[in-house]
Amino acid sequence: MSSEVIVPVSRHQTHFLLFGVSTIKNLLELSELILFIPGNPGICDFYEDFLLKLYQLSSIPIVAASHLCQHRKALPGYHSHNLDEQVEHKIDFLKQYVASSSCITIIGHSIGCHIALEVMDRLYEAMNIKKLILLMPTLEKMAVSPRGKETASLIKYHKFFAFLHAIFTTLLPDFLLVKLICKKEGCQTPAFIRGVQSIIKTRIFYNVLYMASTEMQQIVDLDVDLLSRSIDKTSMFFTDIDHWAPEAHYWNVLKMFPNADVVLNREGISHQFVDFFSQKMASIVFEKYLY
Repeated sequence: MSSEVIVPVSRHQTHFLLFGVSTIKNLLELSELILFIPGNPGICDFYEDFLLKLYQLSSIPIVAASHLCQHRKALPGYHSHNLDEQVEHKIDFLKQYVASSSCITIIGHSIGCHIALEVMDRLYEAMNIKKLILLMPTLEKMAVSPRGKETASLIKYHKFFAFLHAIFTTLLPDFLLVKLICKKEGCQTPAFIRGVQSIIKTRIFYNVLYMASTEMQQIVDLDVDLLSRSIDKTSMFFTDIDHWAPEAHYWNVLKMFPNADVVLNREGISHQFVDFFSQKMASIVFEKYLY
């Protein structure tokens, strides 16, 4: 089972899920751990089933860090955080709570992969990061990806849509909103429901869209220099039906780094794999990268 904690990271209250370790303070005692960095929304509740299965398979302690101000239990004030601030947040967490001698594997999903690369680059000498596992990495051309085009108006006019969201949420009770969203997504696992309980909060909805707007501005061309500095420790997993990181991104990475550990999976796994593929993805990650 997982444990949930809220602790400060550089004075910012932060939501964590822990697997195989009881408290954040105990991380200092670990010789090995996995840090999981989510996509956006950066609400680790959505990933709980995936992470629990991964821990059961690997027996490696896992800590999953929700993004700043994107969880209902750690929502201080009204500040929104951009992509760079989310990177700084993960760096501050490692410096504050993890021993420099600990052997660290970082798993990122979606924009969490970009964050993982930045963390590795900036802590290359300060921390013992042995491996990056990047799942459905959004490392280039986010705004012109198929899903980026679909959500362009939502993200561009995020203040307006957050206002509409606030009006809508005053008309319906939370439990009904959660039920409607889960029914639409076709997923009603307890972990998914807990994630939705955060995203229906107007402030979190706005924070998610604001962060996404900064992603669209920054993630344009593949940062070959950044990737080259950690390519020898990096594994990437793309899928054939991903509308955020389409197949063309896989081929572009392979063109730039012919000898890289890059996989294109053709089993129909969606970018939002936590809906229906949590167990399968945990098995894939364990067998390919941790076994």
